[in-house]
Amino acid sequence: GMLVLMIGRKPENLQMIADSLAEEDFDMILWSGLTEDYDQLRDVCRPQKPDMICVGDGLPPEIRSRILAKLSAEYEEFNLPEVPKYAFVRNVGPDEKPEVIGPIMASGDAAQIQALKDKKLGPFGTPYFVIEAVKTFRSGQTKE
Repeated sequence: GMLVLMIGRKPENLQMIADSLAEEDFDMILWSGLTEDYDQLRDVCRPQKPDMICVGDGLPPEIRSRILAKLSAEYEEFNLPEVPKYAFVRNVGPDEKPEVIGPIMASGDAAQIQALKDKKLGPFGTPYFVIEAVKTFRSGQTKE
């Protein structure tokens, strides 16, 4: 089957994304880029080469840039497909940035969190982003 490497911010959000995609016909490797633990990434990707990469928009921009630069330069070492050709990067609007979404999630306010889910904002939008990226990949298109 197809294997997607999902790079995101918080392990619990990554798990929620994976859980909501459990019925899809592809598998996922989850990696929180926040710690930039490249040894861990190498350990999970080396035995099973991902077909494509999805990068969420929760990571601070400077960390995300560093990760993409490193993986672009060293993708073979991680047994990844050619980055950036097979890396799909999510870019959200200002109302979905972590500094807006984070406090709502942390508040535990069920109504506000449900509103985010309904509008597919923040981490609740990422599964839809992944599905669209997989469709694009399967249609034979790359990023270039």
